[in-house]
Amino acid sequence: MDKLKDNALLIIIALGAAIASWAFFAYSGKQAFDILMGALLIALFVDNRHLRKELKKKRQH
Repeated sequence: MDKLKDNALLIIIALGAAIASWAFFAYSGKQAFDILMGALLIALFVDNRHLRKELKKKRQH
């Protein structure tokens, strides 16, 4: 029964992700690439700052 519940939940989540993806590309149009690149650059910047802080901590010990 748990496997059936897991499979049903997986299908529901996959459908939700597909609908969200379709909506993003349908409503953002030509700017979708710019939005994704902007989000990627922000994520890389945040991750880089986090890793630099971790590296600084390890060098101090």
